[in-house]
Order: sequence, then C-alpha cells, then structure tokens
Amino acid sequence: MSPPTIHKHDNPQTSIFPLLSAQLPYSGPLFRRIQHSIIYPSETAQILATFPPTPAFASANSLSPWLVAYVDVYVGSETQIWLYSSEEAEASLPSIQQRSATEEYSSDTDQLSKLTLEPVVAAEMQAQLLSLCSYIRTNLIPPYISYLGSQSNGYSQPASSILQTPFLGKSVTKILPHPPASFKFGTLHTGIYDLLRVTMSAPEKIPPHLPKIRILPHNTGVYMKYLFHRSTYDPLREWPAGASYSNNNNNNNRNNGLPSGYRFHDLNRRLGVQARHLNLVISRTDIPRSKELLEQMSSVAVYYDGSSDNITHSCPDVTVNEHSGCTFGEMPVAWAFLGLDGSLCTLHVEEEHRRRGLAKAIGREVMKFGMRDDGGVFTSGSGSGPDGGTMARGEDDDHGWAFADVVLQNKASRSVMGKIGGEPAWTVKWVVVEVVEN
Repeated sequence: MSPPTIHKHDNPQTSIFPLLSAQLPYSGPLFRRIQHSIIYPSETAQILATFPPTPAFASANSLSPWLVAYVDVYVGSETQIWLYSSEEAEASLPSIQQRSATEEYSSDTDQLSKLTLEPVVAAEMQAQLLSLCSYIRTNLIPPYISYLGSQSNGYSQPASSILQTPFLGKSVTKILPHPPASFKFGTLHTGIYDLLRVTMSAPEKIPPHLPKIRILPHNTGVYMKYLFHRSTYDPLREWPAGASYSNNNNNNNRNNGLPSGYRFHDLNRRLGVQARHLNLVISRTDIPRSKELLEQMSSVAVYYDGSSDNITHSCPDVTVNEHSGCTFGEMPVAWAFLGLDGSLCTLHVEEEHRRRGLAKAIGREVMKFGMRDDGGVFTSGSGSGPDGGTMARGEDDDHGWAFADVVLQNKASRSVMGKIGGEPAWTVKWVVVEVVEN
C-alpha cells in the first residue's frame, strides 16, 4: 500500500477556497491564512492538500476525509503550519452550541475537543497527517537547513529582532525556538493532536510505508478557540467604503467604546501601531513575532492624553506640543493586531490603564478594521468571492469570521472575549513535530 499523495496547490482561489468556504467557520483560520498570503505572498510558502489541484475536486463533497495545509518553514520560531481536516466540521465534540451553553471561563470545567471517528476514518486521517509530515521533512526541511547554514548565524533559527527586545525594563521572556529539523503546527485542533499522539504511543501499528514521528516538548498549553461573527464587532457597519475606520473625535468616544481621555490616533492623527512602536509591542509578549511579521498585520493603537485624571503618560519624558499637533516619541498605552489567520493577537493594555474597558474596545476595533470593505487584507481581492476576488456583502458573504486563541487558564482574557461577543468553539494547541524515521 502506498501512502496518501500530497499535492501542491499554486492557485488556491479555485482549487482550495471552494472547499474551505463551505466549511466555515471551522476552516476559518486556514482560510484566512491563505487569504493573507495572497496579499503578502511568501516565496518559501507552499499550500498542500491530499487532493490534486483540479476544479472538479474542489466542488466534490465526497472527498472525505481530506486535508489542506499552509506551510512555510522559513518563518522559524513563528507558526510554520496551519492545517485543516474536513472531519473537524462534522466530528468535533463538544459542539460549539454545547460550549456556548456551558462556558464558565474556568479550566476546571473545560472539556478538550475530540474527534468522534470511525476506526477506518481515523486511520486514513493518520495516514494523511504522517504523509504531510514526510513531505515537509523530505522536500522542505533540507533546503531550509541549507539556508540556515548559509547565514552568518549558522545552524540556528534566522536572525531576528524577536529574541531580545528590551523596553522600559518590562520585557517578557520569549518562547524558545525549536530545532530547525522539526516544524511547528499552530492552532491545531486537539482532536488532530490526539491522532498524532497515538502514532507515537503505538508506533508498531503504523504501516511500514508511513513515517514515524516524535512530538517535541513545547508546552505552551491548551487554548480555547473563540469565533467572532461580523455582527459581534461591527453590528451597524457604520462607515461607508473610503471612510476612516475609527472615530477621531474624542467627544464621540462613546461610539468607539473608549473612555474619555483615550483616542485611536496619535497627535499627528496617525492610526494603528507605528514602526517605532514595535520594540515596545514585542517586549510585552512571550510569543515570538518579528517586526516584519507585525507590519503585515492590521493593528489598532490607543493613546492617552491625560485629560480625565492624573495617570502618568506611558512615555513620561516626552514633550508634547498639542498646538502644533505633533509629539516626539508618543507611545500607545494599548494595542491589538489581527493576525495572519484572522485571529485577534498581541492584545495588550499597559498595567496602569487596565480595568477601563480598553481591551474590549480595541478588540472590536481591530477586527472591524481588518475586515473592512475598503482595503482590508481579508476582503481586498484575497479570495472572499467564489472567483478569488472581493465578494460583495450578501447572502454568500463569509460573514467576516474572526478568531481568538486564549489559554484555558486565562480567566480574565476569556471573560474579555465573551464581552466582545466571542463564542467558545473548540480547543487547540501549538505542536512541534519531528520525523524520526522517514
């Protein structure tokens, strides 16, 4: 018996999107990641599937199970693989509806998502997963390791600003990089993780034509995946195409959720996180993200003008000239990004500005901005429509699905997700895999 064949797809708008869009929101993170790659392409990325890139396959519902993955091993410590299996939509338990009815924001009552599969289907999915791992190890890892060897830093992860970026004495320790011959799956359904883990615990049951793998220690915990329908973060669709996505008038903060004294723009009326803010942003998270990566994401920043109380400015030595409308070194007090897969990420509020409702306001704002009609990464010719172009809002819309991954034990952040309107859906992990016998 031969292993499942892994096919490369160079035109995902026609060969991949019809299948993924039919299984939204379950397929959403991968769907969004591929959309983002159309606007920001990577020469080292590949889109892989267990079916060939022909239109006939894209419209066939009998292809079950099937698997699709976005792979770019050259991003090093960052997420290298987004993966979706067709069985996630049908076989995931507990269901989204069950979670919504019982959500307690407590890890003590959480049930990890499982896949209820017939043995023959489980075996086929395991074969697909192992074949994908074999493809990556055989075709993608060797040139990546050669590339690392050609760099001045030798056989290590690519040199980056993510390892040490001290700022204001509050830097967070980063997650350590994994060995370059291994690869990192991100936001992986815990039911898929279970299928991989079983191949380790019972390797004698793996057919000889399939590789053996090892899951490396990478304890970042288990996360709850939250879903955000457009109606939760942009219920009124207040702004027409071409209008500014945020309200720049501080007198109208009630419309954007910000308390008095806070604004979505700096004193030069620039929106979003600026390049000079990235050292600060990186210093506040343990997730390894480079400046180059953050610059490809939609972002929202919040500034404080101190008009309502005596909270110290986040950059106390700065000199502000409000009459000229400019400041040197003004820094945000809160920020959020919409990640490569449409997930809310790097949401942070400086400690002295917490418990003021900023997290809820910027969470909604960054999703609204990233999914806007006018220039949004996920809505501008990035495959929202059946032909791969922009889809007009209507009954065939992808509903603006956005996401968030929150550690199960982080009760405060999970509460914020609920207040924004997030729906607890399924559990996920970040998993590092190494092929030990190909």
